[in-house]
Amino acid sequence: KEKFNIEYDFILENIILGIIVGVIGARLYYILFNLQYFVNNPENILNFRNGGLAIYGGLIFGAIAIIINCKIQKMMY
Repeated sequence: KEKFNIEYDFILENIILGIIVGVIGARLYYILFNLQYFVNNPENILNFRNGGLAIYGGLIFGAIAIIINCKIQKMMY
């Protein structure tokens, strides 16, 4: 906190935001790259039991959410 002047609550908020948006983004990424299957089987879009999370989508969406939050909170220029 002293070195970078960042509050603990701000860090925790970004971690939680990144996890939530990351999981949603991982699922969206998986759906987009298997779009033909999900067009034919839309009832499986929310079915996580058979797999279906793409790490790339989680990282991309989570990072974007954290960057946007930092800009909103004026922690980035």
